[in-house]
Amino acid sequence: MTKLLYLANGEILSCTATVQNISRDDRGPFCVLDQTVAHKKGGGQKGDQGDIGGVQFLDVALVDGEIRHYLAVLPHFAIGDQVVVTPDQAWRKRNSRYHSGGHAMAAIVDANYPELVAVAGHHYKGEARVEFNGTLTGDGATFIARISELLAEAVDADLPIRIVGDPFASRAIQIGDYPPVPCGGTHVASTGQLGKLLIRSVKVKDGKTRVSYDVVEE
Repeated sequence: MTKLLYLANGEILSCTATVQNISRDDRGPFCVLDQTVAHKKGGGQKGDQGDIGGVQFLDVALVDGEIRHYLAVLPHFAIGDQVVVTPDQAWRKRNSRYHSGGHAMAAIVDANYPELVAVAGHHYKGEARVEFNGTLTGDGATFIARISELLAEAVDADLPIRIVGDPFASRAIQIGDYPPVPCGGTHVASTGQLGKLLIRSVKVKDGKTRVSYDVVEE
C-alpha cells in the first residue's frame, strides 16, 4: 500500500517516490508509487493534481486496493524508477480551504445548536455542504446570520488547525479548542487562512439539515 505522507504533514510540498506499477484502466493510464504527498480522493475532498517525474497527473484515487495516480499520458518512466511527486499548490490550497471551512462550520454549528450533529461533508467548489442529523428548530435566515458571524470571528481569531492522534491509525483534525474529528484530508494551518466563508443556504428534510457554503476565492 502506498504510504500517504500528507497524513502526517500536509505542508510537505513534494517527495521522491519509487514507481511500483504502471498500467491503465477505464479512466486511462496510471502509476502506483511506494509513497506520495498527493491527496487521494475521499472524505468529501477531491484528489490532487500535479506532476510526477515530468508527467501531469489528473487525479489520485483508491481503486481495487491501490492508490492510483491517473496520468494525462503514458509515462516515460518505468517500474522501479524514482520520480518526484509535486502536487499543484493552487489546487491543493483551494481544496484544503474548502475542507477546513467545512470542518470549521461543523464545529461551530455543533457547539451552538445542540439539536444538530455533523455527520458528513462534501467539500467541492460549487457543491460544498455539511450534513447534520437533526432538524433546525429556529429560523433559517437567523441561523445563517449567526453562523456567518461566528465563522468570521473564528477567521479573525486565527485558530490553529492541527493533526491529533496517530496520523496513520487514529488521525483526527482539531480546530482550536473544538473537539477533534476523525479526518483523512488536507487542511490549512489555521482559520486565518480560510478567508471569507459564505453560507449559501440551509435546507431541512427528513430529519436532516444541510448547510451549503462557499469559500471566497483570493
